This record gives sequence, C-alpha cells and structure tokens, in this order.
Amino acid sequence: MPNLLNLETGNTGAQLAALGTVLILVNIVWQAALVFMADGARVWLGTPRVQVWLSRINGGILLFFAAAMIWTNVVAD
Repeated sequence: MPNLLNLETGNTGAQLAALGTVLILVNIVWQAALVFMADGARVWLGTPRVQVWLSRINGGILLFFAAAMIWTNVVAD
C-alpha cells in the first residue's frame, strides 16, 4: 500500500487508514460472496443425484489407479 500513497498531499496516516478501510470492505464483500457460493455448492453437492455421480466418478478413479498399479507391477515386467 505505500506505493499508493501520494506523499505530496501529506497526511499519509489518513491515506493509509482510507486505503486499509477500502481493502477491508472489499474483502468483506468478497468473503461474503464466497460464503454464499459455498453454501449453494454444499446444497447442490448434497442432492442424491449428485451424490450418485460423485460415487461413480470416485469409483472410476479408483479403478483407474488399480489398473495402473497392475500395469506397472505385472504387465510391464
């Protein structure tokens, strides 16, 4: 933030306080938006249809890793 100060106008303390206040307010708005989006994602991820698809995707990933382990330890030898 010091690069954003205008030393010619003086009162750098007030400028720092104003910049800090703006930074805090922007972060409050950003964090609130993230909270609301995360809550929406939690509700969506909790639906039974999404849970079934997540289970299928996770099973597919585990099967892929199992096949990769078999390939590297049995077939590649």
